[in-house]
Amino acid sequence: MITACEDNHLSPLSSDQLLRSLSLSDRERAGVSGSFSDPQLSTKNPQLYLGMDVARKENLCVIDVGEKLGDVLWDRLRIELQDQSFSEIEFELYRLLNLSQVKRACIDATGMGMQLAERARERFGWKVEPVTFTPTVKEDLAFGLRRDFEDRKLRIVRDDKLRSDLRALRKEVTTSGNIRFGGEADDSHCDRTWAKALRQHAARYRPSAGGAVA
Repeated sequence: MITACEDNHLSPLSSDQLLRSLSLSDRERAGVSGSFSDPQLSTKNPQLYLGMDVARKENLCVIDVGEKLGDVLWDRLRIELQDQSFSEIEFELYRLLNLSQVKRACIDATGMGMQLAERARERFGWKVEPVTFTPTVKEDLAFGLRRDFEDRKLRIVRDDKLRSDLRALRKEVTTSGNIRFGGEADDSHCDRTWAKALRQHAARYRPSAGGAVA
C-alpha cells in the first residue's frame, strides 16, 4: 500500500519554497511546470491541509502539509523539529496557518500539545482543530490513514524515514480487549505517521465560517 502511493518524482518543499511558490505569478508558474508531481504547487490558490504531532525533546515535532487535488492529497511540506523552544515551534506553525491557502489544520492537543493547540485555536479560529489523543481517537486516525492508503487518496514522497515510521505503527489488543496503537522507528515514535494521519483527517472536511463540517 505504501509503495503504491509513493511518487518517485515528488519532492517536498521547504517553508520558504512554499511561500515563494504561493507568490509566483501565473506566467511564472506556467514556466515552472504543469505536472502535479512537480515540487512546485500546482495551482495559484491551492487547497492546503496541515497535521501536526507535537513533541519537544525525546520525540520529533512534525508538521505535515498536503495539497488537495481532486480527492487526492499530495505531500508538499514536512517540517521536523526536535529540542526546539515553543516559540520556535509556534513560529513555524503560525507562518503556515497565516496562509489563506491552508484550509484546515488538526493539531495534537495531548499533554504538552494542549497549550500550543489552544493558542493556535484562539488565534486562527475555526481553521484549527485541537485533537486529543484518546485510544478511540487514535484508532479513528490510524484506520482513516490506512483507508486512504488502500484507496490511494494520497501521494507521498519516497523517503526511507517516512516509510519506516509508517511500517512501525502497530495495533495491539490489551488483555481487557481494548485496542491501542504503538510503535517506534529508528529516530521516531511514529511521529511522522501521526502528523500525516492528522493531515488526512483535516482534509476529510471542508471549513466554513461556523466551523468544520463534513
